[in-house]
Amino acid sequence: MRDDQLIFFIGAPGSSWSRIATILGYSPKLNLNLSDYSSERQYYIKNSKSWSHLINHQGSYFGSEMEFGYRFEDPESFYNKISFKNELARAFSELDDTKNYLIKSHSLAYNIDWLVNNFPKSKIIFVIKQPIEECVEWWQNAGGFDITYPRYDWYKDKDLHKEFNKQQLSIKKFINDCGYPLYAPTNSLFRDKLQINIDEKPVNEHIKAIQLLNPSGEGDPDYRTQICFYNMDI
Repeated sequence: MRDDQLIFFIGAPGSSWSRIATILGYSPKLNLNLSDYSSERQYYIKNSKSWSHLINHQGSYFGSEMEFGYRFEDPESFYNKISFKNELARAFSELDDTKNYLIKSHSLAYNIDWLVNNFPKSKIIFVIKQPIEECVEWWQNAGGFDITYPRYDWYKDKDLHKEFNKQQLSIKKFINDCGYPLYAPTNSLFRDKLQINIDEKPVNEHIKAIQLLNPSGEGDPDYRTQICFYNMDI
């Protein structure tokens, strides 16, 4: 697992980032190693009127109280670079020098500078959604603390608005400082920039869900969720 194979995927809970992560798994341009996928690492939003049949969470997540990523909210105090990469590798059943690794973590939003300083050759995809109240509401409607994968127990004794906002403000500050553009989750972004077949049924449905369209695709797409690709040529 080389540094240049790592794509850190960072966003606050409820920002639609899990659906975006699922879509990215279909990108030949990103060429992701999906050996962290398993039936035990899936979650469906069963109370969703339109999208209960879609896998909303898939593959490994990294953060305290989750399956991987203990103390990732403060990696500098608990890891050196080697032990950190060993923790990342634990999530994948097969290591492949020809593929990239999507590392999904809310917690790493707290320490983006540490990540960039230690992994200058790695890439980062950021997801933001405004206002933060919608992230909290979206996450709670998705199941909140009843979400079975990943577990969100680390947040139980915390102010959700404060923690989600702290993560998102850190992301927004970094994006502003580095000057990378934000992209709306449009059909053309996924099709033209990321080479994804957006007509494939699971992909098409996830895009509609992110854009807040109904299953038939009717309505005006909503782009309050935005994506930034750091250190990436898209």
